[in-house]
Amino acid sequence: MDRVSVDRFVDRLLHHPRGRIILCNIIDGLDDGVLDEQIVRQLFDWWLTLFLDRVTGVYGGRLPKVREEKDELTDSLDLVLFERQAPGLRPNDNKPDFLLVCMRKPGNPTVRTEFVNVTQASGFIYHLLHESERRTLAGTGRLAITNYPSEEEVLAFVSSGSPMVRLKPDSTVGRLGRVLWLTPLNQIESDLARGGAATVVRDRVGLIQYNNPRESLVALHLPGNVTEQMRNACPTAADAGSHARFKTRADTAAMRRRRAWGYTVDLKCFAGGRRNIDGLPERVCQPIPSGHLAKLRVTPLRPVTVIRGNTPEDNHEAFANRLTRQHGGEDNLRTRILDLL
Repeated sequence: MDRVSVDRFVDRLLHHPRGRIILCNIIDGLDDGVLDEQIVRQLFDWWLTLFLDRVTGVYGGRLPKVREEKDELTDSLDLVLFERQAPGLRPNDNKPDFLLVCMRKPGNPTVRTEFVNVTQASGFIYHLLHESERRTLAGTGRLAITNYPSEEEVLAFVSSGSPMVRLKPDSTVGRLGRVLWLTPLNQIESDLARGGAATVVRDRVGLIQYNNPRESLVALHLPGNVTEQMRNACPTAADAGSHARFKTRADTAAMRRRRAWGYTVDLKCFAGGRRNIDGLPERVCQPIPSGHLAKLRVTPLRPVTVIRGNTPEDNHEAFANRLTRQHGGEDNLRTRILDLL
């Protein structure tokens, strides 16, 4: 990597909240041993190369500041992490697999544990729900439904209790090329049963991207004996990509001792200015082919009612500042990254 380009790239990242969040998590990952230096150098090499290629190819070398953070810096990272083939991704080189690299196993086997993954209800209905289940839900006798579910269809689904459903054949729980985020059911079961469960659960698992007051969610129940068949790992900054509420290091010493687990950011605690914002334990695994699950139990959750991340106390800048302070400020963070690269 060219030294001048690296320095400028790091400075661009430091200029933006989500760039600082990513850098802090990378350093924490190195310090905690969930990432190694070689992986980080490779990641930056691919990331910088793709970023510069897009700046040249899309913008003729003149990237508007308003497009820098969201459209290029973080999007370029996600392309490197989650796409095998994309413009500028060195078609003649083998891209390293940056996902699921921290293979620490929990002390207690997870095969007897039931896990939960929380996702968008409309996306679940569209991508995963079996055609016959959806026809029943929609009250139609048509042989095929190809459109995205209507708001009425989603509300009918989330009003149906905790059903056992069939999945589309040849689909996957979790997007191909990405990772599936798992939280032990026993850590969140009481929250699933509460009124306003979508907001409570969204907050505890740190899903800042689900912020629409009309957004319904669904908790997917995944048996441990199924997730154990898949490659699974302790989450790293690479698994998280540009997710703006990920932190590698737990706030409490007791949780940091559970080295095979990551911990979510509790959005309610963060918005309330709490010192400890650790949410729930989490792991990541490969997407699960639907054929591994005869039926899937799901808990539909009514729409989110509280918006997070839109105040100076809990927006991206506030979260970036919190992590950056733990690293002694931007100058120290810059020095750590550049010494590595």
